[in-house]
Amino acid sequence: MLDIFFRVVNGVATLFISALLFKLYRRKDLRFYQYWSYGFFFYGANIFLRLFVASMEMTALGFLAFVLNTVGFILIMTGIGELVDMAKKTLLVTVAVQISLILMGLLADSSTVAWVALLAPHVLVILSLGFIFLRYDIDISLILIGWIPIFAVNLALAFNLLDIAYVDLVSAVSKLVVYKGMSEPIFSELADRLHKFFLGGIATDYEQEHVGGFYMVELGSISKAREIQWINRRVKKNKRNGVRTALFSFYDQITSADILEENREDLFLVRVMLGQTKLVNELDSQETVNDDMSHIQVVLQDIIKASREAAAPAEVIVYTLSNAIHTHGWKRIYAILTSTIWKLKESHVSLTCFYHPETHGNEAMTARFESMAEGVIRE
Repeated sequence: MLDIFFRVVNGVATLFISALLFKLYRRKDLRFYQYWSYGFFFYGANIFLRLFVASMEMTALGFLAFVLNTVGFILIMTGIGELVDMAKKTLLVTVAVQISLILMGLLADSSTVAWVALLAPHVLVILSLGFIFLRYDIDISLILIGWIPIFAVNLALAFNLLDIAYVDLVSAVSKLVVYKGMSEPIFSELADRLHKFFLGGIATDYEQEHVGGFYMVELGSISKAREIQWINRRVKKNKRNGVRTALFSFYDQITSADILEENREDLFLVRVMLGQTKLVNELDSQETVNDDMSHIQVVLQDIIKASREAAAPAEVIVYTLSNAIHTHGWKRIYAILTSTIWKLKESHVSLTCFYHPETHGNEAMTARFESMAEGVIRE
């Protein structure tokens, strides 16, 4: 009776979390919560269905429980991919892995392969969360901590080291830890602030449609003060046309003090700094990121996504592209631009990068970047 009671507790906890996640999705409008809400729903349905079938019994009901479990994990993995704007790729890879595991289980017809098929999704979730935590500097530690015991107790069950009742009990508690991590304000704060920022643009002048793509600005040997003036004029012009402006400033070469006071509410400033940094909350429209191209790329993708979801065209100004090339190498920057340009065009986001060719001494490299650009601005 104890195992039935704890299984019901596990199922109720899973479905309850599914409802809470859907509520978060309705409030925050972030697809990550939607994918995980649906994933936990199918996961919970599988738990309740297993009340009527032995854990490894492959009857028609057992097969349905396995399918529900598989669909649930596919949706959870897709949600993880959504965190770094790779939902479609993650979905395709996860489906391919799950199909391969199912085929192995059908061909081998052994309990060992069946357990591998059941445990593999847990491993994928943990590895994916761990990769994102280490690579992209997104604080998902509590989610990761919550998921590890779920895998551990299921692994213990596979080796008959733990009673099924305690597996359900630990799983229920661990899922509450996972939900706690997902509901932390810091987890989606940048996405929330970006979405709010992009909803703030109202056009007063109506020109031709804002064209997305990659652009370069080369103002010769003029002073930095002239470049700052150019940026301030650009922010004003974008405001009139309902275009939102974001500025990536490397190493505080341009600070909020350089931006005219009348422009500060219309500019989202991303400070790119060396070393470990924390989220800066001094302004709703300011963010500090590490000088790590993976992290910078994620923030750029978040800006593109926020612009698309708010149906607000945007211009992202980088000051300077030369700094990024000197620090990270031109091949790394070139690869990122190549993979990003199509997203810029389809989302009506322009990426406008200041560069100083005289600092590079490599005319071929400069020409390669210029050939990628929709246009080179010289004044």
